[in-house]
Amino acid sequence: MRNPAVWLPIAALLLAFIVVCYAQLISRPAKYLPKAVWALIILAQIPIGGVLYLIIGRSERTTAEPPPTATPALPEVDRPRPVATQPPAVRTHAITKLFPGDVGLHAVDLTVPARGVYGLVGPNGAGKTTLLSLLAGLRRPDAGRLSTTAQVMLCPDTPAFEPWLTAAETVELFRRLSPNGTTGTDHALALAGLTAARDRRVGGFSRGMAQRLGLAVVLASGAQVLLLDEPTSALDPQGRAEILNLITALGRDHAVVFSSHILADIQRVADTVGVLREGRLIYQGPVDELLDRHTRPSWQLHLRAGADRLADRLGGLDWVAAVRRHEQGLRVDTTSVHAGETLLPAEISASGAELIAFNPVGADLETVFLNLVEVQP
Repeated sequence: MRNPAVWLPIAALLLAFIVVCYAQLISRPAKYLPKAVWALIILAQIPIGGVLYLIIGRSERTTAEPPPTATPALPEVDRPRPVATQPPAVRTHAITKLFPGDVGLHAVDLTVPARGVYGLVGPNGAGKTTLLSLLAGLRRPDAGRLSTTAQVMLCPDTPAFEPWLTAAETVELFRRLSPNGTTGTDHALALAGLTAARDRRVGGFSRGMAQRLGLAVVLASGAQVLLLDEPTSALDPQGRAEILNLITALGRDHAVVFSSHILADIQRVADTVGVLREGRLIYQGPVDELLDRHTRPSWQLHLRAGADRLADRLGGLDWVAAVRRHEQGLRVDTTSVHAGETLLPAEISASGAELIAFNPVGADLETVFLNLVEVQP
C-alpha cells in the first residue's frame, strides 16, 4: 500500500464521498440525531458512517412554501378579461418561415392572451397552418423567435390515430404521456361528445368523429394553450354548435387559438382576432374594434308601432350616426357594435315602440374580412 498509484485514487474517492455526505447534511433536515452528531459519525467512521447517514439519517428536502392565498373567483361574465390586462401565453417576435417562391410567413408578431379565444383567419395559403405548426414546435422558424412558458397542444384539422385503439385507449395514452394530464379520460370524451363511442375502435370513425377525438385528446393533455385548426370543418350544424360552446367555455381558463374559414364561428366565440394575408399579420386586436374600424354597424328594426316616436328619440343621441325610415320600421346606423347591441335595445324599450324583429346589417366579420384581404398593400 506504499504505492501512491494504489491509495491516492482510494483516498480521492473517500474524500469525494465525505463531501457528498456533508452537502446532503447541510441541504436537508436530519433524522434521529442532530446534524452535529451526524457530522462526527460521518468523519469518524469512514465510509460506514456516511453510508449509515445516507440510509437512515437523511430527511426529504423541503422548501419554504408561500402562505396560501385565496383562489381568485372567475368573473361573472362569460367573456375573459380584456386583452390588455393579461400577460401573453404565447408571443412571437418577427417570426418568419419561407418556402420556395417567397411564400410563407413574413415577420409575424403574434400575441395570444393567457385566457380567451384568439381567432385566426385568412384566405387559403395565407399561412394559418404554418403559423400553428410553428407555435406547436413542429417546424422551426427561419428567423425571429417564439416565447412561451406554457404547455402547447395542437389539434390538426384531420387528426390521425392508431386505428386498432379504442377512443378511450387513445385518450388515455395521450393523457399518460402528458406531464399535465389531469383531466380524466371519460370526462374528456364526454366534453367532446364521444361517450357513446368510448369503446369503439378509431379506425371506424368518420372525419367528424376523428375531429371530436382530437379535441378530447387536447382536453386530456392538460395543456394551457390549445391550438385548434379547423375543429368544426367536418361537423354537422348541431355538432358545430356543441363544439363552439365547448371552445367558449375553454377560453375562460385557457388560451385557445381557433383557426377557421367559417367566419361566423370566429365572430361567435373569439375575443381577439388575427387576420393573415399573404403571410403577413395585417390586423390583431379585439373583434369589436375591428368591426367598428371597418364598418358602420347598422340595425334593421321591424316595428308594429311607434316608429316615429323612436326615430325622434334616437335623433338626439351621440352614438346614433343615422336614422332612416322605411315601410316596415327603421334602419339605425350606430357608431359601434357595442352601442347597437346594448344601448339601442334599451332605447327601443324606453320609447314604447312595438318591436317585431331586430337584425344587424353589415356589422359582420365576413364583410370586414373580404374588404381587408381584397385591399392591396
